[in-house]
Amino acid sequence: MKIFITGVDGYIGWPLFNYLQAHGYELSGIDNGARRIHVNEVGGMSVIPIDDMRQRFGDGRYRGDLLSYYLLLERLKDFKPDVIVHLGEQPSAPFSMMNDVYARETQVNNVIGTLNLLWAAKEACPEAHIITTATMGEYGTPGIPIPEGKFPEGSLWDTTLTHISGGSNGDLSGLQFPRSPGSFYHASKVHDSVNCELACRIWNMRITDVMQGVVYGTRTEIDVPSPTRFDIDECFGTVINRFCAQAVAGIPLTIYGLGRQTRGYLPLQDVMQSLRLLIENPADIGEYRVVNQLAETLKVIDIANGVQMAAKGHGFEVEVQHVDNPRIEKEDHAYEVACDTLGDLGYIATTSHDVEIYQILGELIMHRDRIESVRNVIAPKTQWEKS
Repeated sequence: MKIFITGVDGYIGWPLFNYLQAHGYELSGIDNGARRIHVNEVGGMSVIPIDDMRQRFGDGRYRGDLLSYYLLLERLKDFKPDVIVHLGEQPSAPFSMMNDVYARETQVNNVIGTLNLLWAAKEACPEAHIITTATMGEYGTPGIPIPEGKFPEGSLWDTTLTHISGGSNGDLSGLQFPRSPGSFYHASKVHDSVNCELACRIWNMRITDVMQGVVYGTRTEIDVPSPTRFDIDECFGTVINRFCAQAVAGIPLTIYGLGRQTRGYLPLQDVMQSLRLLIENPADIGEYRVVNQLAETLKVIDIANGVQMAAKGHGFEVEVQHVDNPRIEKEDHAYEVACDTLGDLGYIATTSHDVEIYQILGELIMHRDRIESVRNVIAPKTQWEKS
């Protein structure tokens, strides 16, 4: 099977490339190096040293931008993939909220890049299964159970509470579940999902839209020629990774507000397993399939307490510090998420956040000097600014 990965140089893209290659797949891909550039622009770096793109990929055949439509089309025509895993998007909410330039860049890269991919795939490989990595953040925190993309069969809207007449029974079955993005990044992903659903409906494409939880960790089940990147800055360091870096550097763990925000999380190595299951079990022709991808739901305060405990296991103490929440988000909310599809396909969680946090801390201790050199960009500074 031939698999084409966009964002092949990224935090998920690079280990996925190596993981799939080790399992016998034929790989190609594309990346414009934007993640490296953006991290550098906000003053960060991968605190685990990584090879540059030339060392990773050799002659540069993986270099390219999704905004360059005809280059992308040519690559897909030459390779003719069976599966496209789309990871080539700007992934940070704070980055998209820093200023107008980064907000525009996020939306153009994500929305137009994905639209280019849909059109190019339609022409070059219309039967290819496209797996897009969206985000659980598309849903927001609605306070009701979150299904996998669509209202399940039998869902009803109580029309007695509205002015609707004419005998409607308020049947919501199969309709797209409402999205409520919390940043310009999340809004770009909602737009991507709308375009993907439309492409399936009008072009008969097959797309799996993966609503991914927060990914953390440093390892997968296979050895890779060079490590994947590990960012800890406020924009590109996800909360568990960032807390672990703060602990190693002796910086209090910065909890936004009360820390009761609940989200879905999964370790990097389980992302590999999940995506392989979806590759081997494609959506049907014309199907827009939504899959919620998470292993655990956790509150931020519980993550911080777990990092504290793991740090003690490594022989050092860390403090917890509550700071004003720079984001506009609910702190107290229900969070019940359906994630049946992956389980039905055979997904089994291989680890837990406690095990992974202990392992991350042990690895980061070896890179304490690198963490110290960028410690000023870890704490939150970007404000959502609702008055």
